[in-house]
Amino acid sequence: MLKRASRLGIAVLLLLFIGQSALAKPFYPKRDLSGSKIEGLLIQASLAQHRGDLSGAISLYKKIIRLQPSNLTSLNTLAQLYGKQGHYNDEITLAKKIITLNPKKDLGYVSYGNGLMGIGKFLEAQNAYQHAFKLNPRSSVALFGLGLVAEHQQNYPAAIDYYQKTVEVNPRYEDAYVNLASAYADLRQYDKAIASLRKVISLNTHSIDAQAMLEDVQREKQRLMTMRVLTRPIGF
Repeated sequence: MLKRASRLGIAVLLLLFIGQSALAKPFYPKRDLSGSKIEGLLIQASLAQHRGDLSGAISLYKKIIRLQPSNLTSLNTLAQLYGKQGHYNDEITLAKKIITLNPKKDLGYVSYGNGLMGIGKFLEAQNAYQHAFKLNPRSSVALFGLGLVAEHQQNYPAAIDYYQKTVEVNPRYEDAYVNLASAYADLRQYDKAIASLRKVISLNTHSIDAQAMLEDVQREKQRLMTMRVLTRPIGF
């Protein structure tokens, strides 16, 4: 792994005179402080992400990458942060670098697909997600991405299939359950949509969006049932 080392500690010979005697301390070896510095930066970046300071986190990950240009984890996280801020071209550029550094890992292709989705290149994004899935058939994020493309194409049965496979791989993938509910609702399969949203709420009781969506689906289900009653022929 490439490192831009930050080094401290020139060998020092310190003579201490105590009375008539002199004690010489040994030479201290040079120490590479880049590792500990990166650990500190990673902690700061993680805290920034946790409190929602994406710009601050991006700045910190850039510093980490300057110290370790081939740190794939930090590169991939930075690409994701670019995507969250809507900087899709930056996400694509960084994803290409990740793929160049390690073309056999799936995450670079997922980030590439995410960036392409952001700029509306859906077929290219689909190809990137498919490549990621080929590299790692257990990649829940690749499956989720394929679900996004299918949903955009209004191919809801395919989207449902991808989202179901996503939660099979990762049963705690909240966004997959939310999108699964949305696809079910588009097909007017409200009971399944409700079940998916209740799963989200069971995983995250503070999910206000899932709770609001659940209420919307329940109202839509009730509205449709009322319409069916009103349009039923007289005598039946």
